Amino acid sequence: MTTDQIAITSLAISVASVLVSLYVAWWTLWRRGSIKMTRPSMIALVHKNSRPMVWLRTMLYSTGKQGYVLESVFVKVRRGESMQTFSHWRYRQEEQIVVGSGLKIDEAGVSYDHYFYLPRGVGSGFQFLAGSYEILVYAVLNSPCEPICLGTYSVILSEENSKKLHEGKSAVAAVFEWGPDSQKYHIELDVQNDRGPVELALRVSEVRSDSG
Repeated sequence: MTTDQIAITSLAISVASVLVSLYVAWWTLWRRGSIKMTRPSMIALVHKNSRPMVWLRTMLYSTGKQGYVLESVFVKVRRGESMQTFSHWRYRQEEQIVVGSGLKIDEAGVSYDHYFYLPRGVGSGFQFLAGSYEILVYAVLNSPCEPICLGTYSVILSEENSKKLHEGKSAVAAVFEWGPDSQKYHIELDVQNDRGPVELALRVSEVRSDSG
C-alpha cells in the first residue's frame, strides 16, 4: 500500500468515525422521536345523572430523548355512524383529580388515570347505547400541529349492560379490562361501592352532576 493510499484510508476512517459519532449523538441526545401510548389496561364508560364520562388507564411516553410537552388529550367515541367528542380532560395525580393543563412526556413515560367529559351543554341526552364502540384517543402537542391519534380501541356494550348503565340513581361504570391471553376487552359493571380509580371516576362524575 502506497503512502497516498494509506492517507486516503486514514481520512476515510476519520470521516466515518465522525459520522458515527454524530449519528450516536443525534440518536441519544437530539432525536425527537414520537409520542406513544400503551394499550389502556382498563376502559370505563361511566354514567351518572345524565352525565356521561370515559375513563381509561394508560402510559404516555416518548420514543426520543427530547420528549414532548402535551397540551391536552381528548377522546372520540364512535358507534356506527355517530361520533361524540369528550374534550374536557382531567387526570389522577396521586389521590387528587386535577384539571389537565399539560404534561411533560419523556422516554420514561407517565402512567395516569385519565377522565374525559362532555362540555356543558354539548351532547345533551347522550347515552351509551348497546353496540360496538371505538374509543379514539388524541393528543394535542404544545406546537402548531394537528391532533395526533394515539390509538383506537374497540369495546362492545350489550343491550342488558346498556340498560343497567342508565337505570337508577347510583353511578354505574361499564368497565372493560384488557385480556392479554384473549386479546380483547372483557366487561363487568361497577356500581359506586368499591375503592380504586373507577370509584374515583364515579365520585368525580357525581360531584360534577351535583355542582350543575
